Amino acid sequence: MVGIPLNEALQRLSWQEWIGQLRYELEKNEEKFAGLWVEHEPEYKIVVAFARFNEEEAIKVITKYVQEKKIHLLIRPYMVQRSL
Repeated sequence: MVGIPLNEALQRLSWQEWIGQLRYELEKNEEKFAGLWVEHEPEYKIVVAFARFNEEEAIKVITKYVQEKKIHLLIRPYMVQRSL
C-alpha cells in the first residue's frame, strides 16, 4: 500500500512489538509523555510526543529507551502545546 520493497516492509513489521513496548515503558515511566504513533508517509518515522519539554530534553528521554541506532534515526520528538 505504501510502495516499499518487501524487505523494508518486513523490517517495519518486525519493529511493531518493540514500538508497543516503547509506548508502554514511556507511559509507565515518563510523566511528560503525551503519545506515540507511526507515520508511513511521506517518510516512515516513529513520532514520540511530550508535553512541557523542549526537543533537547525529549531526545535525552528517548535515548534512555532506544539503543539501536537504526531505530533511533527513525524517531522524531514532537512537542505538544497546551492551549488554555
